[in-house]
Amino acid sequence: FFFAADVALAPAPPGAGPAPALAVGGRVQIVGDLTPGGHRGKLGELISFDASGNPGVRLDDGQFLSFYPADVAAAAPAPEALERGQRVQITGSLTPNSNHLGKWGTITDFVDGEYPVVSLEEGQVMSFYRADVTAPPVATPPPAAAPTPAPAAPPEASAPP
Repeated sequence: FFFAADVALAPAPPGAGPAPALAVGGRVQIVGDLTPGGHRGKLGELISFDASGNPGVRLDDGQFLSFYPADVAAAAPAPEALERGQRVQITGSLTPNSNHLGKWGTITDFVDGEYPVVSLEEGQVMSFYRADVTAPPVATPPPAAAPTPAPAAPPEASAPP
């Protein structure tokens, strides 16, 4: 046992600011593994806090779970919305019985308005969890180069007197 006078908080490392606060509706990532289930690294949306202050999170794979606060941190905003006809790559492996990691296809429909149905280039059509499907970033053209001025003409030689 320690007395309060014998214990002090360790100083924060240089450049470390306060952690962003969690807000209902915000994007979160599971960063710890105090909560059972092996969810570390998964992303989702913070839906609520229970009476004990534990965050309730709807993971991108559709599960709704309550986590210990230390397991949850603010994350980057949600990925862009997917659309029919959009070319996508399978980048996750949460969808059961799908060994399609790295394959490309086109979205043909959505199941329950949420799960993309992808027609893979090899001809198979499957629905996937949203978290398993990524649209490639839209390439932005490089900035136009400024026109190069024409070299100045050399001065005319004058005739000797």
